[in-house]
Amino acid sequence: ESALEFQTRRATGSWYKTVMKTLNLIHDPRALRRFGTTISPSAPVVTDDDPRAATQWFCSERRKLDDFWSLLTEIASARVWSQIQFATCVPNTLVAALHANSAVANESLQEQRRTWAAVLHTEKLLANQKLEPGIHESLLNLMNDMAWNRLQVARETFLVCQRGGWTCQSAEIREQATLIFSGPANTKYDLEDLFAHLAKVGRSSNLPTAMNKWTRYFYCSSLDRGTQWPRLRTTLQDHEEMNATPELERQMTTRPGKVFRSVDATKLDPETRKGIVQMKLETSRKAGTLANQRSAAATAWLSAYGMGGAQQLDSVQMAWTGVFFTKGAIFVNDQASIACLSMFFTLGDSPAQLPTWMINDRIEGSPWKRCPVEVMHPLQVPIDLRRHAVVLGQCGDLSELVPAAVRGGVYLTVDQLVALHGHYGFDLPDVGCGHGVNGNLIKKDYAEGLVRHLFSAEGTPQMVDAIMGRKESSLGTASRHTNDLLKAFKSLDPEDQPDFEKLADVALDEKRRAELRLQRADVSVPHGAPRHETPKVLTTLLPEGDGFVCQVNRHPTLRRNRAIALHGLEWPAVAGGGA
Repeated sequence: ESALEFQTRRATGSWYKTVMKTLNLIHDPRALRRFGTTISPSAPVVTDDDPRAATQWFCSERRKLDDFWSLLTEIASARVWSQIQFATCVPNTLVAALHANSAVANESLQEQRRTWAAVLHTEKLLANQKLEPGIHESLLNLMNDMAWNRLQVARETFLVCQRGGWTCQSAEIREQATLIFSGPANTKYDLEDLFAHLAKVGRSSNLPTAMNKWTRYFYCSSLDRGTQWPRLRTTLQDHEEMNATPELERQMTTRPGKVFRSVDATKLDPETRKGIVQMKLETSRKAGTLANQRSAAATAWLSAYGMGGAQQLDSVQMAWTGVFFTKGAIFVNDQASIACLSMFFTLGDSPAQLPTWMINDRIEGSPWKRCPVEVMHPLQVPIDLRRHAVVLGQCGDLSELVPAAVRGGVYLTVDQLVALHGHYGFDLPDVGCGHGVNGNLIKKDYAEGLVRHLFSAEGTPQMVDAIMGRKESSLGTASRHTNDLLKAFKSLDPEDQPDFEKLADVALDEKRRAELRLQRADVSVPHGAPRHETPKVLTTLLPEGDGFVCQVNRHPTLRRNRAIALHGLEWPAVAGGGA
């Protein structure tokens, strides 16, 4: 029940509250005071021309606030992207039908219904082969990224929900969700417990070959386990179904199964035929975090545009322009009268609060505009807004997505740069004059051409480096003149110091980095240190007594922690944590 409840809450956005709380720390005075931010509800407002705005302590606090906001956006972004596939992709979203709030459950099912309608509509379009080649290829890539529509359990889920009327009151839908999601969660502990004995079995084998699938299955299903979950065992009924007669196979054609990819679909039950995949797609996709994120993004795009006309389907070729929604930036949509923090959320009327997807399909003329903002120090905030501690203040005019993203340091692929060149037509070096071998044109030539076209003489090498994927490195040693620069700055007349404050800030920053590098050198682990002994940070937690010494180590084969006393007695480690 706990695993089922957890997955239900995850599919309906329970993690969204954590994201909100994380971002709201920028308004929490207690969190701000922990790193020395000055907060005073009644102090005069510090304006740009105020002498206090140029002081060293004020500039230092502003840098800390910028770093703190960047940290919060990174944490919130990682949380959103790690959970979004469970609230967007089928069949993960089916478990929402078991939510205690029927309004939340029904809303999720209706969203799944709209998604499925778009998926089936797109599959038919691709199967008919009547689309333009460019649109057909882009839609095919989108469906390959989405991938979940080819899962057999997803097609079965669609048929069950269709028969149940897409409502959480349907007993069949609730039963399907329970059967799929009520099993034990695959936690790290469960998986270790299941496969820990395989290392010992593998070493005890005299054969120089690895165990085959049947051997692995035999040992995993027959040997004892530490958990209480029931073992997976084959039964006589399983054996009988594997050797089914032709008569039984004909009976099975009326049931949802692998018939979803059947060649001769005319012999199938009409209800079952509705779940057939009507397009040729790859049967698998890459696994991993990035693949899950691409699947969620493709699902969101298809839900928004999949049932549209030809004009909306044309925009699939420009779906990549969403790359200009750079992380942590504020974007304003004049048509919808909303402002969004990129990759996160906007408040809506939905009973299940989830992030709102921002979708762009234009290089120029997009309804979305980037709003330049800065993190305002609590002393810069107007008096009537100081209850929020820190606010984001607009510091410039709204700008188009592409120039703003390039100025902010966006990374672009070669294909995206080629598409931008086709749109803007910016100048490129002549043949034989590029940066590549024998003067061939490479990515750097396109990046420099784009920056020159957008910003003319205002373009910087940092913009090109960001497009190329290069980042400034803070490693290395500080300048040997750092201390001399700071001494010279302090010896200046107070009236002359404001002219050299930026130089002094750079020198002070380099000095602090050098001190941090020295601190890290003190805690560096020597080469070849024992990996399975008790870490120094945990030694204070071990029991002490007269005549014995205790240590905790990690057994590399059994994947278990053991606490060992000097006289040889052994007992399980507390909580089984990894060392």
